[in-house]
Order: sequence, then structure tokens, then C-alpha cells
Amino acid sequence: MPNKHQNKNTQPKTKPPQQNGAKMETKVKLLITYATLASLSMGMIFPYIPLYGQEIGMPISLIGYLVFVYYLTEMFTRIPVGQITNQIGYPKITITAGILSIISATLYLTSNLIWPLLFLAQITFAIAFAIAWVSIPAYITKAKGSLPKYTFLVGIGWLFGPPIGGITRDYYGMTHLFIILTIISITLLTISIYFYKHTQTQNHSKNLQKNTNKNRKPTLKNTIKSTKNSYKKAHHLLLNRKKVLIATLVSLIMFMSFGLLASVIPLHLEDIGFTSFMIGIFAATQTTISSAIRLKTNPIVKILGRVNILIIGTAICGIAISTVSIITHPTTLILISAIWGLGHGLYLPIAFDLIADDTNIEERDIGMGLRGTVGTAGSAISVLTFMYLAEITTFSLSIATFGIIMTTFAITLHIYWKQKGTCR
Repeated sequence: MPNKHQNKNTQPKTKPPQQNGAKMETKVKLLITYATLASLSMGMIFPYIPLYGQEIGMPISLIGYLVFVYYLTEMFTRIPVGQITNQIGYPKITITAGILSIISATLYLTSNLIWPLLFLAQITFAIAFAIAWVSIPAYITKAKGSLPKYTFLVGIGWLFGPPIGGITRDYYGMTHLFIILTIISITLLTISIYFYKHTQTQNHSKNLQKNTNKNRKPTLKNTIKSTKNSYKKAHHLLLNRKKVLIATLVSLIMFMSFGLLASVIPLHLEDIGFTSFMIGIFAATQTTISSAIRLKTNPIVKILGRVNILIIGTAICGIAISTVSIITHPTTLILISAIWGLGHGLYLPIAFDLIADDTNIEERDIGMGLRGTVGTAGSAISVLTFMYLAEITTFSLSIATFGIIMTTFAITLHIYWKQKGTCR
């Protein structure tokens, strides 16, 4: 009888952790689903924004600013997102992203009536994705979730997004594409609400958000103050954490290539005869290889080390991009896209892992935001620079120039890091 009584008393102590573990896993799955659908929607829309701008009569220089404003917004948003998340918590910031996604989809839909709305749509879209790309991976690392799995599934979204967007644009036009974006955005908001409700019903969330609950005062004054502090903290991390530095530097050049992929390259491919669907296949091939190689991150890291992989991957990307500028055969270009994807594939999980390894729980969101902010600055710079270069020369020369710069960057980084010592 005493033994039975003892079991009754001890049972409540052991059961909640199991329940909480299951709920934590459910929350991670919800966020990964959110991120996958978000990447799908971005893949559907983003490669075709320059083509849409050209379609409605924008000059090339103005199209460059159309893409630039997206990256500029992300650049100034990513670091504060981490700090604001610490204030209001992951559920509320995710709901905010879902609402902004719906607003941006609505603005895209109406931009054919008033074209300046396209710029506003880009800004809103950028804020929504800045939140997703900072808060979701930060939450997953805190919850001990699988970053390779997260990046793989995000890659799956990028795999199907461009072909779906391309074939929809070819057969039905951009309006139908924006309608699909609206449907996905509503789904994202629904997922974020489920995430919020799931978090509110469990006690284990306190373990992840105990730091946010202490000083949660989401007033305008406090938000402005925390934004300033977030930039100071990010600057400190950049100067004092070696792994954060290498992840940020490689993010800079990788994001520059993303900017090229979202501006000059689609225009170049259309110029040499690619349909929107084929442009989507080009982007999807890169993503397929990137996603597949990400699942093999750990074995490769054990052999080469994380920093060495980042440098080698950057060099491969640079060489592939240079080759894109001189090849016109569709099958060969798709093969080059696959090689580009191979170089790019291991970058994201390793960059996240380096930051997670070199920051504590309180710094994690700021570190993720720093990587994204510096990277997005690179995208913004590359869009303006290489769209302008394409306008005064040719698309091919602009692409080739960037490819040479990226390869040179990898070589310089290798020499620098060999002198400083690599971090594994």
C-alpha cells in the first residue's frame, strides 16, 4: 500500500516533462511547416518580380531599386527582430509575420492598378520574411531542434516555388500568382495562431522565454531603446566572436549572389530565350542540390571542418556564376545551376551552427539577426551595383564580374583565415 501511494505522488512529477517534450516537438514542427510554406511563397514570387517590373514598363534601373528596397528593408529589420522577439515572445512575433504576409499579398494584387504599391508590397514582404528567417531558426536552436532538417525543408519550399511560379506566370499571368500567394499567406497566419495557442497551453514555454518574460514591455519607447541596444550587441558579437564573424562574412557574399539571382540573372535568362518556367527550373535545380547536400552536413564537417567547407562552397559558387555568363545551352545551364547549388547547399546550416555555437541563449536572436542583416546588406549592394553595370554594359558582363569577385573573396578569406587559425 505505501508503494502505491508513493507511485501516485511521484507520477505527476514524471509525466509533465514527457508531455512538454511532445508539445515542444509539435511547436517546432509548426514553425518548420511555416518556414517551408514561406520559402515556397517566396520562391514563387521573388524570381519574377524583375520580370513583372519589366512587364509593366519599368526601366532596368528602376527594377533594380524595386529589388533593392526589399533587401534594404530586411537589412534594417533583422537585428531589431531578435531584440523585439525577446520582448514579446515567439508566438506574437510569428503572428505579426503572418499578418504582414497577408498585407503584402494584397498589395501585390493591387499593384497592377497603382504600380508604386509594388514598392510597398516589397517592403511589407521583406519585414514578414525578416521575422521568419531570424526568429524561427533561433527558436529551433533553443528548442534543440534539427537545423539540417529545418534547412532541408525550407529548401524543399524553394524547390517547388520557382517552377510553380514560372508555369503560373507563363499560362495565367502574375495576377493568378499573387492570388496563390494570398492563399498561402492566410495559411501562414493560421499556423502562427495555432503556434500561439499551443504555446499558451503549456508550462514548458517558460524555459525558452524566461528571459523575455522578465522585461516584456512592448511600448514604443521601449522598442526604440531595445532596437538601439540590439545594434550595439550585434556590433559587439561581430568584433568579439570568431565564429560569428566567419558566418557573417560568408553570409555577406552568399547573399550578394542571392541578390544577383533575384535581379540580373532572371533578366539574362529571359534575354537568351528562357521562359518563366525554365527560369523556375534553373532556380529549382540549384535548390534541389542545396537541400539534398544539407542532410549530409555532419559527415562532411567531420572531414573538412566548418570554415573550410564555407570557403570551398563560396569558391564553387563564384566559378559557377562566372560560367552562367558565357553559356546559353539550356541543359548546360541547368547543370551549372546544380553545381552552384552544391556550393551553396552547406552554407546555411553551418552558418546557423557557428552562430549557435558561439552565442548564449540571450544572444542567439541577435546573432541570427546580425548574420541576416549583413547578408541582406550584401544583397542590396549587389542588386544596385550589378543592375547598374548590366544597364551600362550587358547582363553577361555583369554576371561574370560578380562571379570573379566571389571567387576572389573565397581565396582571400582562405588566406586570412589560414593566418588567424580556423574554427571547426
